Amino acid sequence: MFRAARGDLARLRLLPPGAAHHAAVGPKLDRLRGHRLTYVDASSLVSLKQYEIHEVWGTDGDLALEGATVVPVPVLRPGSGVRRRTWRRTRTAPPDGSAAV
Repeated sequence: MFRAARGDLARLRLLPPGAAHHAAVGPKLDRLRGHRLTYVDASSLVSLKQYEIHEVWGTDGDLALEGATVVPVPVLRPGSGVRRRTWRRTRTAPPDGSAAV
């Protein structure tokens, strides 16, 4: 099903990770240890930097840790007692491209 839909996504590129990519993920995990990232999160951050990707579609706010814009942005509702998510489009990094902290 994904392969059939891929034809509709003209700008989509599948990025094959290699040994150099894998070697970059470990230090990324170490550097961002306090954020409790998964290997996939860190791998995605490495790819975002390597391919100079500044805007991504996803449901994981961790992709914005180093300045990318995530569309839509997850927003937790405080005080509800339930960790429900709502979604809205917004910039997660300053317009000058510096990393959000």
